[in-house]
Amino acid sequence: MSRRIGVIDLGTSSIKALVGEIDSSGTIHVIGVGKVNYECPSFHVTDKPGQASEAVHGAVKSANEMAETSLTSFLFGIGGDSFSLKLQDATVSIPDEDRPVGERDVERVLDLATFETGFGRRTLSVEPRGYALDGQGGVSNPVGLYGTRLDVTVELLSAPSRIVEVVEAMAEDAGLSVALIIPTTWALGSFFSRVSGPHDGRVIFDLGYNSTVTSVYRGEDLVNWKSIPVGGKQITGDLQAKLNVERKDAERIKRTLGLRDHKNAERNLEFEDFSGQSRKVTRGEVQEVISSRVKETFDMALESVDELEGAEFREAGVTLIGGTAKIPRLGGFLEERYDFTARVGVTSPRVVGLQDILNNPVYANPIGLLLKGTRVMERKRPTGEREERNPLESIKKRFMDLLRNSLHC
Repeated sequence: MSRRIGVIDLGTSSIKALVGEIDSSGTIHVIGVGKVNYECPSFHVTDKPGQASEAVHGAVKSANEMAETSLTSFLFGIGGDSFSLKLQDATVSIPDEDRPVGERDVERVLDLATFETGFGRRTLSVEPRGYALDGQGGVSNPVGLYGTRLDVTVELLSAPSRIVEVVEAMAEDAGLSVALIIPTTWALGSFFSRVSGPHDGRVIFDLGYNSTVTSVYRGEDLVNWKSIPVGGKQITGDLQAKLNVERKDAERIKRTLGLRDHKNAERNLEFEDFSGQSRKVTRGEVQEVISSRVKETFDMALESVDELEGAEFREAGVTLIGGTAKIPRLGGFLEERYDFTARVGVTSPRVVGLQDILNNPVYANPIGLLLKGTRVMERKRPTGEREERNPLESIKKRFMDLLRNSLHC
């Protein structure tokens, strides 16, 4: 039996909604998409909640119509500078060594690992990063295994209460309910494998409109992140000032011309400025404006990688997502200047469907929300319901846990 999940990415330049259908194998089929452009003056969509709720309503309406559904419960994704993450360990004993670990034991250790987030903050999610039985790690699901001591490390996600309350009110105004609120930066880890190794790290640059978020992952676990207040908006502004044109025209030139194309650098670009006068500049001159701001942005972003102790992961390459990642020849420009491999967008075999969405770096965040949200909400469903829907997967998962645990002994 298939299930459906809806996610909303609260960006600073647009609101994006996706509807996915999850089949019995766990594959997510993207069947609906909606996008409404929305320019936020700062870095939080909560700065304009009234306009944002209208944009949310429009994006959801488009996604539901395409998917031929009427979902009203959606998972909301908030930006990378709107949350905090803490790791907490906990241990419980299993009183009867002759019985396997049960659901109640897992609930006990998770309750013990949960602590208050502090005044003015709300807990978003408490997610297990990994379990250990009798000191042996590598256990993803301890239920059904035998041991006398159960350990867990959890990720505790929290956000300012004000942001959570505004998102909840925004959803209510749009006629929706909030299934979950999770950070998009944290969700992006779902694109990677949890398997650990010396070069398993990943660095993602989320090149947004108002800001650039650098995030470092070890496997699929978020290690650290940082937001810098420079993005595509500044590149567009530089072009607007250089050419004396309207913002929409500067944006079009940025996305069409891109970075340096040495072969055509001397060719003229003709356009009309604010006054309606015809002007000519060389393509190379315009591309130099773009490259200067890109250099500044990535010098700052790479400094943040070093601060986040992610320099060791750079040799594995970096991934570019977000609207600014669509600037023509950006990847090649970065590889030439900084001597690392850069690829645009991330993909996952677990998501299929609308190819123009899956291959578009603009939709990396909502696709990450689909992946992570499906997993989080699956864990929150009752065990009996999960096994009834997909018993073979449950048996296979427990067998792999048993095998992994025996190899560590």
